[in-house]
Amino acid sequence: PLTDQTPVGMIGSTPYVLVTYPGLGVTDLKQLVALAKAKPGTLNYGSAGPASMAHLAAALLGVEAGIDIVHVPYRSSVHAVTDIMAGRVQMQFATIPPSAELIATNKLTAVAVSSQNRSSTLPGVPTIAEQGIPGFEASLWMALVMPPRTPPAIAQRFNESLNKVLADGRMRDALLVQGLEPEPGPPEKVTQRIRADAEKWRAVIAKAGIKSE
Repeated sequence: PLTDQTPVGMIGSTPYVLVTYPGLGVTDLKQLVALAKAKPGTLNYGSAGPASMAHLAAALLGVEAGIDIVHVPYRSSVHAVTDIMAGRVQMQFATIPPSAELIATNKLTAVAVSSQNRSSTLPGVPTIAEQGIPGFEASLWMALVMPPRTPPAIAQRFNESLNKVLADGRMRDALLVQGLEPEPGPPEKVTQRIRADAEKWRAVIAKAGIKSE
């Protein structure tokens, strides 16, 4: 398991953008939550499958906003997005790079991003935290780890090299194109993220009543 590995450092994280079917008529989170509360159990959302991060992000929204929205699992997020554009599904926490053009051409409506700070790719889209749910965060992230029992001195040398690479402007731009926000820092940052995420998503799964399939 990842917790047995020797952490080197965070590479970066990529938030989701909460998108809706344009015909739904909502443009911000307040409107979406109000509609969901007015029609409990009616609005649905797609994801790449049960317990995928997009599924958990929507479950977290349901718990924090107090709304009842229905999960519709797909084999891939691409299929879900296709059905959202057609109005068969109302919303999804979608990855940003493939969604940006669809948002720009009004095929999808961007309601919010799921990170603590706004996305560099979609700077005009406010975060969920900005729109009334403080502390909301749900992102995919990448980190560099080494085999168990790697000497700390070696891991530290790799960490220093990793941070130098992430500080390079060309590398930063290359990562941002992929929707990945660079997150340089010490090795301990990886361990802290693993522990925090494990605790957070365990609680969400319990509160949302998500069962293994």
